[in-house]
Amino acid sequence: MFFVGWFTDRIMEWEIVPCPTDPLGQYVFLMLSIMLIGAGSLFYMRVQLGAGPRDGLMVGLVKWLNRPVWMIRSGIEITVLILGYFLGGPIGIGTVVTALTIGYSVQCAFILGKFEGKSPQMNLWQLYGYLRGEADVRAH
Repeated sequence: MFFVGWFTDRIMEWEIVPCPTDPLGQYVFLMLSIMLIGAGSLFYMRVQLGAGPRDGLMVGLVKWLNRPVWMIRSGIEITVLILGYFLGGPIGIGTVVTALTIGYSVQCAFILGKFEGKSPQMNLWQLYGYLRGEADVRAH
């Protein structure tokens, strides 16, 4: 999470990505960012080296509850939105749209990338064994 914040600060500081000021441009960027989050989830989870905190929770709940990725991820995002609200965080139209659409974005990316949301992720002990040259650690 440290690197997400650090890179976000650099992107904003160096103005790498333009910041639209008109409402249409803002909504286009919002929708584009939601699609990129879905694609990004596919890209980093496909290599099966572990998932981030929300995606790890998502994968666990998809397996445990046997529900589709979109439903679980949307539930996580809506729960975090509600908790954020009660903790005093800002809630705007972008927050609500994101919470309601991230699940579908991740589900669509998984379908297009032919990735199963229940796919196992390599844990740290398995990675350690793999780096030591042990047998196929992903099978366990």
